[in-house]
Amino acid sequence: MHKPNFFIIGMPRAGTTALSAYLKNHPNIFISPMKEPCYFDFDFTKKNKLNLEKYLLLFKEADPKIHSAVGEASPTYLHSECAVSEILKFNPDAKFIAILRNPIDLLISLHAQRVFWGEENVVDLEKAWQMEAERKKGKNIPLFSADPKHFIYSEWIKAGFQVERLLSKVDKKNVKLIIFDDFIQFPEKTYTEVLSFLGVPPDGRKKFPKINERKSVNSIFLQQVLRYLIQSFSKIRSKFGLGLKSYGIATHLLMLNSKQTKEVSISEKFKSELKKYCSEDVVKLSELSGRDLTFWIS
Repeated sequence: MHKPNFFIIGMPRAGTTALSAYLKNHPNIFISPMKEPCYFDFDFTKKNKLNLEKYLLLFKEADPKIHSAVGEASPTYLHSECAVSEILKFNPDAKFIAILRNPIDLLISLHAQRVFWGEENVVDLEKAWQMEAERKKGKNIPLFSADPKHFIYSEWIKAGFQVERLLSKVDKKNVKLIIFDDFIQFPEKTYTEVLSFLGVPPDGRKKFPKINERKSVNSIFLQQVLRYLIQSFSKIRSKFGLGLKSYGIATHLLMLNSKQTKEVSISEKFKSELKKYCSEDVVKLSELSGRDLTFWIS
């Protein structure tokens, strides 16, 4: 069985879904059919988490004669304290791709995603940010939370800290850092660079449609009910061994209660607070990436 040799590890809401979708169509690349398997983040609680046997089954269709690059995309891996180390135990020659995004934009988008998935019950971002201290103590955790860590937003946006940890464990030649701004503005150039990093030839791709755009919900209560039904269905599938495919039922149900969202605005006072919080980490990331990213917080 051809096991994965590259991993798109994050950040969440930074284009990991889009990049994996583009790579999936390359003739020499095989991507896990399951979106975000999240197998190696053992420090995260996940209901119905895959065991190693089921994880490896995700790659059973990969052909060693054709697919020189076999991978998956799990945006929790960069944030996880153990995932990269566990991946290296699994495959010491693994390559890692991390997409890095403006922390304030990431925070806004990540919170909106948590609300959309029926995990977050505090719709106001600033209020959710202010609740972190009590949530770290296990208080006011949403009922249908997959893991309380999901709501400590301040930790998710520390790209500098996360990249520093990554580079302390992985040889730099096996790491590809992508700035989200570049990916959005120059998708073809970024895509070509990723192909080169993975050691596969260009495939002539010219179209890069937007994927996984931010959405909001019509009813928070209904979205939480749908999430409960989805979790119940997932337990039944797992108990009776109905396989790994969900046929997109969960996403389809949640989409019924969704709508395209407008840009989320936050107060200037809150934005200033966030810039101050992120400044040291952004400077660290600038040094590690060799790219001046302080315009994110200027």
